[in-house]
Amino acid sequence: MVHESGYARQASRTGSYSYVHSDHPGSNSSTCLPGKHSPLLRSQIYLKSLLISGSQHPSFAQPAPQLKRRARRLYPRYGYQPQPPRYSHQGAYLNVQSWIAAQPVVPKERLGGPPPFAPTSTYGIVRKSSSNFASRVVVVKKLQAQVKDALRDAEEAKTAKEELQASSNEAERKVKALEAEVLQLTEDLASCSNKELTSKIEEINMENTSLRTEAIKWRQRDNTLMEKCNRNPDEFKRLQVEREHLAKLLTAGELNYARKLKHIFSRHSISIKTAMIANARASVHIKKEI
Repeated sequence: MVHESGYARQASRTGSYSYVHSDHPGSNSSTCLPGKHSPLLRSQIYLKSLLISGSQHPSFAQPAPQLKRRARRLYPRYGYQPQPPRYSHQGAYLNVQSWIAAQPVVPKERLGGPPPFAPTSTYGIVRKSSSNFASRVVVVKKLQAQVKDALRDAEEAKTAKEELQASSNEAERKVKALEAEVLQLTEDLASCSNKELTSKIEEINMENTSLRTEAIKWRQRDNTLMEKCNRNPDEFKRLQVEREHLAKLLTAGELNYARKLKHIFSRHSISIKTAMIANARASVHIKKEI
């Protein structure tokens, strides 16, 4: 017979009855609860229970040393092997919780009445515990899904950040390389332009110096001829014609010199403008690369 408290009434060898919990693993043992027995019989049963399996009920405290010695003296064939209690309120609670977790989910259409496998008196507790456990499981699953989504988003953000950092480093490297190339081209262009201009200016200066020397010589010759003209009129006329001819030659030489100088400066100005245009294009290309 099983009572509502979960204890079964069993007959012992002495003719008395013992109450053992039906869900306890050691329910087939003959451990008796105190009550409905004579004091001597209860003490003997208690000592025997200590020798067999130790204290099995929360009301039994740990045996004192004198009780252990008395139990060994009265029942030497059992021996005393202390064991942890086989039943406690906490263990029963854990057993019930594990049993509830192991039960299948009850469909909604069957929630109106008790299932065939559970007693009517305990169905309300089981139903309430099952519903609470199911709701907690749903909440835990939602939290796990949110955590997974957050971890996935964090991983994607980290990957995107690494890719952006790599692309930024690559762009900075390209910009530095292009800046170095533009600087080198500008220096080369400046050095080439300076060398060419210097050489042309030196040539023009040498030509100007030679023309000035020649002009000085012709002035000296003019003065000499003027002196001779004063002595001889015919010679003066001839020298006058020669002077006009030399003046024409000098004017033509000056015009040729000015034309050459203008051509040189115009050509180099074109090269400088071309270099400036190339530099501007390189700057635009660098901005596009960035």
